[in-house]
Amino acid sequence: MAEYIERTEELVLAMNAGARAIENTRRYHGAIYSKDVFSESTQKIPYLLAAKVLRGVEEAPAADVAPVVHGCFEPSFDENGNWRQGFAKCSNCGKEYYAQVINHFDYCPNCGAKMDGESTEGDVGHGMGSKE
Repeated sequence: MAEYIERTEELVLAMNAGARAIENTRRYHGAIYSKDVFSESTQKIPYLLAAKVLRGVEEAPAADVAPVVHGCFEPSFDENGNWRQGFAKCSNCGKEYYAQVINHFDYCPNCGAKMDGESTEGDVGHGMGSKE
């Protein structure tokens, strides 16, 4: 899975400073940076190419990402605490649905929570529709 970082002004300034340091230091011209990855193979990149990559971060397209919200469909109760047979609600937003409908959704149509039986905090839910 890809990881995303926020491209802040400070990050761009730091990357440009690193690129400038590489470009202005003669000993890096023609030199190659190598790194062992998992001790099986070595990755190599010329320092000046690394500087070019660092400078390109500012122009790179940004991804529009959002954290995944997890939930499950839970039994629904009325204001008196009585179970509402035939209804279930989203554990994230509380929106109620007719129970037969929820079998067709892997997400909440109202809030978009992924109905995989987990809460956002990572606890496993045990409500209706949890997939364990």
